[in-house]
This record gives sequence, C-alpha cells and structure tokens, in this order.
Amino acid sequence: MTLPRVLRELVRSLGLDPALPDACEAEAAALVVDPGIDDPGLVDLTGLAFCTIDEPHSLDLDQALHVEPTVHGWRLHYAIADAAWFVRPGTALFDEALRRGATCYIPGLVVPMLPRSLSEGLVSLNPDVDRRALVFDVDIHRDGSVRAHRLLRGRIHSRAKLSYDGVQAWLDGGGSETDDPDVLASLRALVGLGQARLAEARSRNVLVVRRAEVDVRLDGLRFVALDGARNDVERYNEQVSLLCNILGAQRLARSASSEVQG
Repeated sequence: MTLPRVLRELVRSLGLDPALPDACEAEAAALVVDPGIDDPGLVDLTGLAFCTIDEPHSLDLDQALHVEPTVHGWRLHYAIADAAWFVRPGTALFDEALRRGATCYIPGLVVPMLPRSLSEGLVSLNPDVDRRALVFDVDIHRDGSVRAHRLLRGRIHSRAKLSYDGVQAWLDGGGSETDDPDVLASLRALVGLGQARLAEARSRNVLVVRRAEVDVRLDGLRFVALDGARNDVERYNEQVSLLCNILGAQRLARSASSEVQG
C-alpha cells in the first residue's frame, strides 16, 4: 500500500473524507451561478488597492489589506473572506462545515471544509476579480493606538497575490511581484503601521515570540520538514491580523446575542 493511500485511509478512519457530500457540491454550484457580488447592500471598495500576502502555494486567500497614511497615522482596510454569507445555517454546506470544523492539511493530502469552488473560488479573495468581504475600516494613530473603527460588508477587488518572501525581498531592495504603484504605496505604509503596532505591544509588555515556521511535505515515500524563520513582513501582517481579531472580539463581547460567545 502506498503512503498516499495510507493517509487517505487514515483520514477516513477519523470520519473525514476529501470528497464532500453531493448536497454540498450542489449548493456550491448554485452559488457559483448567483454569487451575490451585485448585492446593493455592499459598500463598494473596489477603488482601493487591496492585495493579499500569503504563502506562494496558498489557494484559499482569506485576508486582503490596504493601508494608507493619514495626518494622524494610518487608515487600514482589512478584508476577510465572507464565508458566512455563502455558508448559512440550515444548509448542507453549513452542517458539513460544522462537522469538519476546519480544513485539514496533511502532507500530500487536503481534507477541505468547503468545496473548492468556494474555498479557492467564490470565497477566496483572488486577484483581478470582485469579491464579497467583511472589512475592518480602522483609523490608527501614529503611536499604534486605535482612534476609531467600523465593520462593514463590502465589495473589494484585489489587485495582486503576493508572498511574504516576495514582499520582503522588495522591501530589502530587490524586485517586486507587482508593478502597481498603489499596491506598492500600501505596502510601504504597512511597514510603518506594523512597526507602530509592535511598539504599542511592547509598551503593554506583550511577549514577542520569534518562532520559526515548520512546513512538513511529502517527498516520494518520505516526510520532509522544512524549518524557516519568519520575516518582518509576516510580523507586520500578524500585527494587523491581531488588531482586527481584538476589534472583532470586542464587538462580539458587546453583542446581546445568546448564540454567540464573545
């Protein structure tokens, strides 16, 4: 028995299956036909130079950002893929996503939580297409503190799919993965914002862990572990993500809903 087959049998023994039920695929196909991009309730943010920054091989792009300098500091638009709009309670997609809980990445095998037509298609914030997104609109002071923020459902248009190493190489004086001047201006602003948020974290005695990333891959019949330190761009992006997680948690904590635990 080959190693990939052993892995497939292992995940099935845990009640998982790389293939989703037919009902889920049928609901996903219907959403592809009617993706709700023209929803009049969406705030049109397609004029902003959003981009995604992720690993080069990532296909499910769930975060995009745009940063611009202001008189007081920066304005951040942080977009999160709006999976909740597509995967609603009472649907087969929702029930199966709840059962699976997450996408499982195993060397040589992926067990998806959602059909790929959604996770790598409609939901993913792919470049050069309009997408629905939950967007944090945050006004940030130059000392890294939040002056004001709002959360909205918007329509965005990512202009570039970038990688951490590619952006870092450009910041270090090398070539760029994009020649869009507005995207490059946003990346420059991200550096200042990321550094300010790191300084703000230090002022609160937040523990900074310089951890390494370990990537386990399947090479023929062997597992190969690749160890690499995170670069500055990853740390800046992490600070932006943490900030929006904090703002989102605060919003949930203020919610009167008994169905959501903040």
